[in-house]
Amino acid sequence: MDTPGGWSRRYERMVAQVPRQKQSNDDRGTHFFQGNWEPVIGCETMRKIGDISDSGKWICNPDNMKKTGEKVLIYSLGSRNEYDFEEDMYKFFEGNVEIHTFDFGEPRNTPHYVNYHQWGIGGEDVETERGTFKTLHTIMELLGHSDKVIDVFKMDIDGAECDALIPTIKNGWFNKINQLQMEIHLRGPKVPNSPNALEVHEMMMLLREHSHLEVFNKEPNTMHAGGCIEVAWVKVDWAQLAGLMPGFDMKKVYDRELYKF
Repeated sequence: MDTPGGWSRRYERMVAQVPRQKQSNDDRGTHFFQGNWEPVIGCETMRKIGDISDSGKWICNPDNMKKTGEKVLIYSLGSRNEYDFEEDMYKFFEGNVEIHTFDFGEPRNTPHYVNYHQWGIGGEDVETERGTFKTLHTIMELLGHSDKVIDVFKMDIDGAECDALIPTIKNGWFNKINQLQMEIHLRGPKVPNSPNALEVHEMMMLLREHSHLEVFNKEPNTMHAGGCIEVAWVKVDWAQLAGLMPGFDMKKVYDRELYKF
């Protein structure tokens, strides 16, 4: 698929999907997630890694990642001492991984190949009643990853995703991410502090504009009555691929007017 014709077809699909990205600003998850942000890019292969319930995540072209022979760098935010995602990644890549898991609780039964950090990710380095927050920039420096790309960035942080990601993206710290897998929550009785629909929409636009991440998979999490959804992104820098696509128009890719409610 990585031919001029293949990328032209991907571009055409993305442009055709633009009107489908903003059909509803209804705060109810069952309405907002159904009516907005359809996948715009396809993967040759996908594999669900982790438990078959709501902790499993879809990975784009994992076999291609394996073929490089390079160690796969994985950040996993939110675990509650459940490591099925990390375990499956370790097995699939035959141990050729570097895994860092982030959560506030005391680690228990952590696999030997998982590096556990009691940090949250936020817009500044700060100590709070909840725990220690660090910017992604600080974390990557502390872990010796400043010159690396994070291959898989998985998030399941129960409604704090906009608080964590919006400042991170705006500060340019989310540009070294190849794939993002995230459970997104909308405000409701079970998660009253979760973001509203417009905040989620803003985060989705920023992921495209600043981090060049495009949705390749979206599925409802029916275990939580429609209040959250699993979304997966992969890096696609359309500007760098413009030469492969006759008639390429940057405005059709990133014009905010196309996405505003």
